[in-house]
Amino acid sequence: MWPPLFACLLAALALHGCSSVGNDGPPEMAAEVVTRAVASEKVIPKKEVSAPPAVPERPVSLDTMRGAVSAALDYSSSVRHAGSQLALSGVNIDIARAGYQPTLQGSAGGIKHSAYRNLGAAGLPDFQFTVSQPLYDWGKTDADVDRAHAESEAAGLELAAEHEKAALEAAQAYISVKRNEAIVRAAQDNLAAHERFTKLAKERAKGGVGDHSEVELAGVHQSEAMSELENVNGLLRNARSIFLSKVGYEPKQLSDIPDLNLALGDITDVRAEASLAPAASASLAKGRAAEHAVASAKAELFPKLTAEGFVRQYPNNSYSNSQYPYTRTTDAGVGLRLVAPTFVGLSNFKRVEAAHLQADSAQWAAETTIRKAVEDVRAFQDKAPTLRSQVSILEAQLRKAKALRKIYEDQFLLGERTLTDLASVQGDVYRIERNGAEARYAISDLQYSAASALGRLLQLLDIAAGEQKK
Repeated sequence: MWPPLFACLLAALALHGCSSVGNDGPPEMAAEVVTRAVASEKVIPKKEVSAPPAVPERPVSLDTMRGAVSAALDYSSSVRHAGSQLALSGVNIDIARAGYQPTLQGSAGGIKHSAYRNLGAAGLPDFQFTVSQPLYDWGKTDADVDRAHAESEAAGLELAAEHEKAALEAAQAYISVKRNEAIVRAAQDNLAAHERFTKLAKERAKGGVGDHSEVELAGVHQSEAMSELENVNGLLRNARSIFLSKVGYEPKQLSDIPDLNLALGDITDVRAEASLAPAASASLAKGRAAEHAVASAKAELFPKLTAEGFVRQYPNNSYSNSQYPYTRTTDAGVGLRLVAPTFVGLSNFKRVEAAHLQADSAQWAAETTIRKAVEDVRAFQDKAPTLRSQVSILEAQLRKAKALRKIYEDQFLLGERTLTDLASVQGDVYRIERNGAEARYAISDLQYSAASALGRLLQLLDIAAGEQKK
């Protein structure tokens, strides 16, 4: 069975042959050749459109931090992209190594002459094959191979960095859902308290202790509490949407956030530790690749020495008075060739300058990444103790505020307190409860960010590389 391209080429040649051989070949011959070529071609049926893939079942372990992060690694498109770039870098190494291998070049053509019916009959095609082996190129191939290796190393580190980044984004989405759930619970308690105040105001008005203005005021505070609940519910819905976009599943009953065993006290040099993180190491590897690019650009400024061998055959019209004006001449040769670079203005020198600037840019990118990691680690070191103390203080305040609210409610029924007193103490309860939730989950956010900045988040969550594929 002829391949499609070859069948079409055969048909085209048949048409060309029939049209160029004077009137010897009837037009029907070309039509017959085309018909045979088309008839011999296999008819490929149209591929049926497959049904969309089924939605994967929701893993049971997804409601844990470890399960959610593992699912996010499998779901992340940036991780898949980094994996493809790593595979591409391996191919680029093979391409760079090809610079050590000989180069084969070939060309073929033909001369049409009125004395001959077609090219094939008189044997007039010309061809040439040249084999070139690099002998000395001022280290350009070595630099290209070293650059490809450095880029492959950077691609591997970027894949690890993307794992850490995807893990952190999933963890932050998890923390955000838990934080907003806690705030919603506080808002629900706040609304329940104001509904209770409205009921107490109505009971006191019926007993003649208070008036209906307090009932109206209680309704105003209750409406405000309802509005606040709707607001925080909107924030929770947004947090769940972000969780879905990062993990690929809707969150349900998420378990508590595990505390990471991040022993920052054992780190004597935060900057040195941060420079070992995948993101910073990838930037440093890119810097090394840029330095090799500088060496390659410099080598292109000098001529290259190659060994060449060729064989060729071409028409020769030396015997112009003979019956056949064209004959074929075949020759071959071996030798050395010095190939000078092609200069287009100062572009070659500009390439060297561009390579230097790229190397400098990669170094500053690595420095930026390291500084950001140090900033995240120090933020946890500086803020976490204060936040933990704040959480302890707020928990004690919340217990006292709730106890005071109970006393105020009892005194309100006796006419010793006003509705404004109840609303004031309930405002304190809600504010303290909400601030406590913010502080608790801020500690987790800072801790997970610091672990990711050091490249330890997956390790501390006990997630091995590639586990998400299982």
